[in-house]
Amino acid sequence: MPVQPSLIKRIHRGGQDGRGRMPAFNNLKTGTKLTAAFLAVAAIILIVAALGHFSLKALNGNLVTLYNDRMVCVEQLGNAQSAMLRLRGDTYKYFLLPEQRDELKRNIAADIVTVNNNIKDYKATYLVQAEKDEIPKFDSAWAGYQQAVADIIKQINAGNEKTALQSLIDGTAHISRVALDASIENLVQIQVDVGAQVKKDSDRTFARANVIMTVAGIIGVLFAIALGMLMGRSITIPLARITGVATEIAGGKLDASSLAGIASRDEIGVLARTLAQMASQLDLTLEGLRKSHDELEVRVQERTSELKRSNEQLELEVAERKRAEAVLNIRSQELARSNTELGQFAYVASHDLQEPLRMVASYLQLVDTRYREKLDADAREFIAFAVDGAKRMQVLINDLLAYSRIGTRGQAFQPADCEEVLQTALQNLQVAIRESGAQITHDPLPALMGDATQLAQLFQNLIGNALKFRREESPKIHIRAGLKDGFWHLSVRDNGIGIESQYFDRIFVVFQRLHGRVAYPGTGIGLAICKKIVERHGGTIRVESEFGKGSTFHFTIPEKARNMESTLT
Repeated sequence: MPVQPSLIKRIHRGGQDGRGRMPAFNNLKTGTKLTAAFLAVAAIILIVAALGHFSLKALNGNLVTLYNDRMVCVEQLGNAQSAMLRLRGDTYKYFLLPEQRDELKRNIAADIVTVNNNIKDYKATYLVQAEKDEIPKFDSAWAGYQQAVADIIKQINAGNEKTALQSLIDGTAHISRVALDASIENLVQIQVDVGAQVKKDSDRTFARANVIMTVAGIIGVLFAIALGMLMGRSITIPLARITGVATEIAGGKLDASSLAGIASRDEIGVLARTLAQMASQLDLTLEGLRKSHDELEVRVQERTSELKRSNEQLELEVAERKRAEAVLNIRSQELARSNTELGQFAYVASHDLQEPLRMVASYLQLVDTRYREKLDADAREFIAFAVDGAKRMQVLINDLLAYSRIGTRGQAFQPADCEEVLQTALQNLQVAIRESGAQITHDPLPALMGDATQLAQLFQNLIGNALKFRREESPKIHIRAGLKDGFWHLSVRDNGIGIESQYFDRIFVVFQRLHGRVAYPGTGIGLAICKKIVERHGGTIRVESEFGKGSTFHFTIPEKARNMESTLT
């Protein structure tokens, strides 16, 4: 419905229909109105806050000053009382403990100095009139008590213990002490009275501040109500009418006749006129949208066909991937079966070789025993070489058997306390530790899921190597442990002979040795066993070393159990 020109003219003139009482305010920009309202409310808040702030600041300043003064007074009086009690005790001890009189005499002099210093500091603070009146009495009582203590010391030193004791019990010293205690009690009571007066003054000040804040708050509420009514007439009501028209337009009713009464020159008036113009343009826009919808339908159909072809291609790729995964699964099973058969073969071969070697060694030793006198030196040396070779072969077979059992004869993973595991390894190495004079320390070690027997063997091999490959000085070995990224990181550090960097990978290979058998006995399979144990637990092992300065073996164990043997079977 078109807007009547006469109605627009009436609104621009200020209107005779009762809506033009504040034309100057209505013609202000909406931002200016909101800014004015905000500044007015902010001014009220600042006034109320300033009144409360200055009232509370004055109260807080007085309270802080009085509190600080009273705390200093109470602290100095408390220190003086403590020193007086020590002086009294030291005086009795001077009478009762003749052998400590020299030390007690110094203590008595120090107690008197302490009391004098505290009383001096106390007098330097802010004192009320009652304290000023009581100070001369305290000074007199304190001087009398000091004189009485001095007289008692002189009497005791002169051998008049009885006279001194009488003075302590009911004589001059007792009278002076009673007077001094009474004066101290009076000063303490003055502190209590001053505290009560401070509380009374603070309550009165708080009440005055509450009255000021209440009155200011009431004024602020009344002003806010008046401001809200004014803003409602100039902003809220016109916005509600604009909102109603916008809702109708959204519902398909393109009628903006109800906006005819909004003729202000602010942003709200501009919005009303713009909304009316927008309604007239919506019909044209809707027609364009219908055309765009038809074009979009065609494009959707084309895109659907493309997606269908892509989906068919994807299904072919998924089928091909499934076939590849099936082949990989078959090969993994074959690898697991091959590993199992290889382990069984190594175990059987090592086990079956034990008996022939034992027979060879036994018969060679029997020949050496029975025919030693008939054999020359070369023959006996040859027999010794053969026996030694058989024994070394037996050690190699045992190590190979242990290596093969890691994956085939290992125990199921259970919670294992590494503290107890380490102690087991150290118990097994106690002879070597004692002979080498090694110092072995460790950080707190975790409890983790694993094969406790194999973990003990892991620690035993690493620590045993540190004991074997040592320098002339006593071995120093330290075990560390820390949790990072879901893995326990453990390390064994020593101060041994070290390893050159080109051999870091070689030392973990079976039967690989870096030194002659005479200098360092062994088969060269210990670190290979360590690597296999760590890998069975789902971790890794490596070495850091500098030749001649020691080595550090690092290995990781997952925080959660991860049996790598079980993943292959």
